[in-house]
Amino acid sequence: MNKVAQYIKNKSNLNPSIGIVLGSGLDNFCDKLQSSTIIEYSQLPDFRGTSVKGHKGEFVTGALHGKNIICANGRFHYYEGFNY
Repeated sequence: MNKVAQYIKNKSNLNPSIGIVLGSGLDNFCDKLQSSTIIEYSQLPDFRGTSVKGHKGEFVTGALHGKNIICANGRFHYYEGFNY
């Protein structure tokens, strides 16, 4: 398991079965998650934050309708120049 995945696993008490990448205007979806944990991209080892204004730059884990979810709240764009 890579360092980022291990860090998230250690910080969250949930084992997500669903992953969602939230686009612009969808960050309020995270407010609906129960027992949520927020992990800012800046806390993650060897992980860059998004450079787009208005993107929060965080992973949020939580539960909704009995399903464990992880959301990327603030996504990366091709034009940001990241190669991962």
